[in-house]
Amino acid sequence: MNEIVSKIKNFFMGNYKTMVIVGGIIIVCFLIWYVFSGRENVSSNGVSTNDIRTELSNAQDTKSDITDTASDISNTSTDIAETVGNLAESINNVTDTSKQFDSIVGACQNIIEQIRKQGE
Repeated sequence: MNEIVSKIKNFFMGNYKTMVIVGGIIIVCFLIWYVFSGRENVSSNGVSTNDIRTELSNAQDTKSDITDTASDISNTSTDIAETVGNLAESINNVTDTSKQFDSIVGACQNIIEQIRKQGE
């Protein structure tokens, strides 16, 4: 056991300068880690985590509202397209009815002219 301790002691004594440099580098690394790892040194720009969480929640709600509105607009445009189609059919029906009415009026005028001619 004394031999192992003696070997370790001789190793450290023989490499004293190297051990001091490595130890110094390790201590400096731990100091840097300690200084920069604390959360109290992180800048928050005056905004708390709860405020940011609330803003994100509001943004998600707004996104949901926008999606719902877009869906409503899509449904409304479909309804408008159907209404325009129905109006086009109604216009065609009215045009056909108008043509039939014109032909009936023409036939009535012919009948009235024939009646006038008979009276002469």
